[in-house]
Amino acid sequence: MAVPRRPEKTHVPHVLVVDDEEAFHRSISRYLGEYRLHRAYTGVRALETLSTHAIDVVLLDLGLPDVSGLKLLADIKDLSPDTQVLVVTASSALSTAVEAIKAGAFDFLTKQHENYQALPYHIGRALRHRQWQRQKVAVSLSKDWHKDAFTLLERSDSGAVREAVCLVQ
Repeated sequence: MAVPRRPEKTHVPHVLVVDDEEAFHRSISRYLGEYRLHRAYTGVRALETLSTHAIDVVLLDLGLPDVSGLKLLADIKDLSPDTQVLVVTASSALSTAVEAIKAGAFDFLTKQHENYQALPYHIGRALRHRQWQRQKVAVSLSKDWHKDAFTLLERSDSGAVREAVCLVQ
């Protein structure tokens, strides 16, 4: 008799939407049903949420009532460096977009209704980028570990270990 298999648990990405307009939250929520959504209407609340939840992606409006959006972006990256931030704002100024990207934003979108339905695509790109970054760090760490371990073995006081290292070289 076959044992029934449990369905694999899959990670549902957590997305934090930081915007002071309730209408924006309502408008985009219908496009983001596949994600676990968290809402913040102020920068302070956004940072509280980031410190208590494992947020994968932040959708950030730059025009918040309590803090500069660019300052909040820097705070988010300081608190959670691998969280991807998509700036979604009413400003379409190129200089604002450049500032946001330089400050660590993954992407910059303007608040236009036609962009809302593309949010799952942009969030997916951000999640893939985050995964790629994590894999790159893991590979880098594993390579460094190998080098460090080999160096330690070379410096060993044990004659047998030094002999083994010479054979490997």
